[in-house]
Amino acid sequence: MFPELLQPGSFGDLKDTDQRPFSEGNATEAARNGVSFTYKSSPYAGSRHGKEMNVSALSQMAKHWSIILADLAFLRIQYLQRHSLTHLKNLWNLWHFAHTATSIHAYLVRRSQNPFKSGDLPPRIGGLFKAAQGLFMTSQHMILSGRPFDSVVNAKEFIEYIEANEIFTMPSTNKVCSGPLHMVDEFVVVALNGQKITSTPHPNLESIIGDMDAFFDYSDKRIKLMTVQYLFALQNQLLLNDLEKAMSSLSEPESNELRSILLPLCAEVNRQPVELVSHLLSAYNIDGRLNRLFATERTSPPIQDPTIDTILEAFKSKFEKVNSQESRLALQFLFYYLGREREALLVFMLLQGEIAQSLGRNDTIVLNGSHIAQMMPNNVSKIFADWIGISICNYSTHALFQCDSWQIEVK
Repeated sequence: MFPELLQPGSFGDLKDTDQRPFSEGNATEAARNGVSFTYKSSPYAGSRHGKEMNVSALSQMAKHWSIILADLAFLRIQYLQRHSLTHLKNLWNLWHFAHTATSIHAYLVRRSQNPFKSGDLPPRIGGLFKAAQGLFMTSQHMILSGRPFDSVVNAKEFIEYIEANEIFTMPSTNKVCSGPLHMVDEFVVVALNGQKITSTPHPNLESIIGDMDAFFDYSDKRIKLMTVQYLFALQNQLLLNDLEKAMSSLSEPESNELRSILLPLCAEVNRQPVELVSHLLSAYNIDGRLNRLFATERTSPPIQDPTIDTILEAFKSKFEKVNSQESRLALQFLFYYLGREREALLVFMLLQGEIAQSLGRNDTIVLNGSHIAQMMPNNVSKIFADWIGISICNYSTHALFQCDSWQIEVK
């Protein structure tokens, strides 16, 4: 399988030798089952004060804290050497490094040579992951808020940003990070400024990771995959919004069944992050033929397409419940979406192969539209198929429309 794309949450369910899940309280119910979680009111001043925090996780972190900082310092040195840097000079470097620090456990269980199993991972790796999440979330929040990639960030400013934007509060639960301020300060300072390594933990981090070049390559490919997913999801959202607006312009929008389905799914999209992430992906030299997938200015779906008539005629019984104007408009957007999805499938399969190579694996799978639906259920194709009552499966070269004995291939 391809968990980096299809089951990214499964990495948070991995457990260390203390049997604590990496994602702690955010892990799935199955992963939390049998694990002790002790919550107490946060004594820290500021936005976290009085809110619930997980002290079970804190006690484990404190036990391994000096090793976690040493591992962070070592990983930073390795990162700087590979990118010919003397320090993390800007926000992009910090975000990129933070993601690298949160990728270790995923690499350890996915590599082909001597992979770890869930429950066998060292607690220090879990601690580094949990602390580095704060680095990653904060730097990503800064980027998506419009902060330039090349802006210089110092530790004091970074920590103040965490507090001002309540990064350490989980909006869905209102629970907060349990790390005391001095530990947060230490971690951010080591990440940004480094730390003189006076003693090396046994075993050292390099001996745990093994092939450092393969690990860094894996982490880099995961970043690329994540940004492509992000942009594709935004393209789908933009298309849903455009389709709803187009439906509302029909003569009787209040009786439009599809519009009532679309309305709850529509959401405002901030185009600035789209442009920023598109700029980021250009640095990865993504295949130029796929630029339309990442474009913020999109062309409208073609009005005339003979395939629309073919589909309407073949599945006439299914389309009888909607007026022709509505179904024709929906099909225009559907074909436009299927084209973008095929472009995304090409990128995902390309990245799957690169990730497999960095892991020393050869268990790649052929991706299709059903995999897209698995990771993004509210996509235009699935919404349309469920609405009409037909099956649509999109591949990298064509789409198959099926219902009863009918089957039509669309390229």
